[in-house]
Amino acid sequence: MMKNLPLITVKGIQRRFVNGIGYGIDGETCRIGDIQRATSDKPVSYSNIAIKLLLGSYKLKKATADVDGKVSTFENVWMASTMKGRFYGGGMMVAPAQDRFKEDGTVSVVTLYKKNRLVTLMRFPSLNKGEHVLKKFRLTVHIHDAVYELVANNNETLITALERAGIPAVVRCRNGSCGFCHSRVVHGNYYIAKKDDFRRLADRKFNYIHPCSTYPEPDMIIDIPIMNP
Repeated sequence: MMKNLPLITVKGIQRRFVNGIGYGIDGETCRIGDIQRATSDKPVSYSNIAIKLLLGSYKLKKATADVDGKVSTFENVWMASTMKGRFYGGGMMVAPAQDRFKEDGTVSVVTLYKKNRLVTLMRFPSLNKGEHVLKKFRLTVHIHDAVYELVANNNETLITALERAGIPAVVRCRNGSCGFCHSRVVHGNYYIAKKDDFRRLADRKFNYIHPCSTYPEPDMIIDIPIMNP
């Protein structure tokens, strides 16, 4: 059972939400699509609707966000969302670092704004993979006597970064549950979603992680002791 669900008030009515709440082009796309579904037997293409809105018919908004007492105003807003989870709409990863299972109940506020419609159209697909907030970090990996230097992205697990760089890291479950890729963090911080954190208490105490379910935050140095199945 989820706890600390956010509370929102719209036109005097209060509701709690599990995933995300907001307004903008994503909601307008769904509204138009729902009308088409109700009035026609033809398949609805939400992608085509979104492209048409991006290229001209959607009117950009103005948004004011108050986050922890800091007020920011944005012009030419395409979408503004408050996220309890990572995903919004039909699989868009609006808030890649957000974790709905955080005990403190914190949320992420995301605002997509850009006046140029063509540039927005070109970058809009990056929302699906969370690449609109992509950050790159330096990852140093010690494997026995070998040392590897590579770049890791904040939207990929450490194992994914290792495989992308051609480094032979052994992995089995890919969800953090088996502990086979069990490795030690020598330096740096990281992020593990609560639902994917299967580490033992001793592992947490001595800073061991499962790279298949761990995401980098700043630069990191890790030691991988096991390389053979």
